[in-house]
Amino acid sequence: MDLRPPELPEKLEEAIDGTGLIATALVEGADCEGQLFCQQTLQIGDGAGQIEFRGCRFEGCTLSFDRGMLTGFADVEFVRCDLSNLNFYKGSFLRVRFRECKLVGTGFAEAALQHASLEQCVLRYANFTGSRISRVRLAGCDLTHGALENCKLKDFTLEECDLTQAECSFTPLKGVDLRTCVIAGLAAGAADLRGAIIAPAQALDLVRLLGVEVR
Repeated sequence: MDLRPPELPEKLEEAIDGTGLIATALVEGADCEGQLFCQQTLQIGDGAGQIEFRGCRFEGCTLSFDRGMLTGFADVEFVRCDLSNLNFYKGSFLRVRFRECKLVGTGFAEAALQHASLEQCVLRYANFTGSRISRVRLAGCDLTHGALENCKLKDFTLEECDLTQAECSFTPLKGVDLRTCVIAGLAAGAADLRGAIIAPAQALDLVRLLGVEVR
């Protein structure tokens, strides 16, 4: 898969007061570009609004978005950040990388993810329902009890991920390689699983899923 990484500027400007900088951008209707946010708790928004981050890097940050805030990220990297319970509803992610991030209960419903990677991230109870996912790689992620319902997948890669009790109904998994993943308790129908790639040892998990009794 041709996965394009974030195209970050050679030199980023460190944002000393990240929350203030973001608040100013919201007031001015401007994008946040070329910024480095380090070890900060960032409150984004004061009510409904829209903001775009371009060519930015977040390191060790905790983010908080107001409900109703629409967000876009292009050429952005998140490293060891806590994004738990954020609502990225209808957000856009283009050439974005998440590394060792906490995304417990994070909402990506109806979001668009393209050329995105999530590596060693905790995505328990994360919600991707209705998302458009194209050229996306998840490696070493915990997706237990996550929701991937009604998603449109194209060039989607899963490597050594835990999908225990994940909900994948109405998401065609044709061509998705699940051989390195934990799929015990995966919730999906026969039509969803048609064409997925599994290892022989995983067959019993899918037989149980389909309600077949083995004696």
